[in-house]
Amino acid sequence: MLFFDFLQLLKPFRAVVKPAANSRWIYNLLPEEGTILLAHPAKLCLMIQRRAKTNRLDCQLLANLLRINQITPLNPP
Repeated sequence: MLFFDFLQLLKPFRAVVKPAANSRWIYNLLPEEGTILLAHPAKLCLMIQRRAKTNRLDCQLLANLLRINQITPLNPP
């Protein structure tokens, strides 16, 4: 199953993207399919203070923040 076929099953969906050098393409590509938020990195750092930092923990954290509507979006340029 392709990525976009999978997204069709989830429509309408909400997702959050952590800003990185390669995250802008997915932010620009997916708004037609659902709601995409680009999280504000400085505000994320203020909200979360922890020692362990892994991609898996970051994903879980962003999903929980999205679930409780605590993502501060970064305005796209």
